[in-house]
Amino acid sequence: MAEAYGVRDRVFYIEDGNHNMLISKCRGVVLINSTVGISAILKHKKVFCLGTSIYALPNIAYSMQTSNIDDFWEKGVDPDPEYVEYFFRVLREKSLIEGNYYGKDGAFCACHESIKRFAESKK
Repeated sequence: MAEAYGVRDRVFYIEDGNHNMLISKCRGVVLINSTVGISAILKHKKVFCLGTSIYALPNIAYSMQTSNIDDFWEKGVDPDPEYVEYFFRVLREKSLIEGNYYGKDGAFCACHESIKRFAESKK
């Protein structure tokens, strides 16, 4: 598809790899909707969302609804650190639960945090 639009020399499709290393070396990230966008925002890289994303907000990331990709590359700025800090504070407090299901310790943490969140919601 990139060849059909004459941008083959500028488009790289990466299915797997060390996304943190790739993000650190890039000017910006274009994606559909991915946690890679969160990683890029936390590394203060500009992000353009082709799809719908929770972080496609003014001063944090660009989206098809609010911008076009040419402006993103030519005039786009990195996310505003103050907005990013506020967004992730709200996300942690209201949406995310610490832990994971990849190991015993992570699962214990996820269960503990889930129970804590449910108990707090009853107050």
